[in-house]
Amino acid sequence: MLSARSCALALASLIALSACSGDAQPQVSASQPALEKPHAAPGAGPHAGLGRPEPVPASFSGRIVLQGELAAKDGVLMVSACPKGSRLPLMSYVIQLAGAPPAAEGRRIVPFRLDSSNDLMGGGGLPHDSSGMELELSVRFDLDGKVETSEGDLTVAVPVEPDATDVEVALGG
Repeated sequence: MLSARSCALALASLIALSACSGDAQPQVSASQPALEKPHAAPGAGPHAGLGRPEPVPASFSGRIVLQGELAAKDGVLMVSACPKGSRLPLMSYVIQLAGAPPAAEGRRIVPFRLDSSNDLMGGGGLPHDSSGMELELSVRFDLDGKVETSEGDLTVAVPVEPDATDVEVALGG
């Protein structure tokens, strides 16, 4: 079974490669929703001209509930959609918690939407042959924002279906 740490390391490597190529994607702040990108014309996706089928657009949305002591901390949330049991995310993005609304009554609620407009993986969705694939939505709270797991980091994964809405992931307690 693949670990959350390996998933995070793969994500960090891909983010670093993206940054080196000059095509870095903006990070999403919890206090400011992601801006929608215009949809590309049919046949103009990331795999156009490569002889590979276009990815299947997908989105996941809901809320992350930070509870207890975790609710009062700033840090980073890494949200990823992975095949069940895999470390390699198919879609992923980062939410900076600094400046986000404060916790109320020991809970901090952070809405999220993971789709092709904010996917750091740059693939534009799920693989073309993903029909029937079991997926997990993984949320990692990272206190220092570094890829390496350190004390105080916490990861939770929940099963999801493509285009799932109202997903709730609770961390802490």
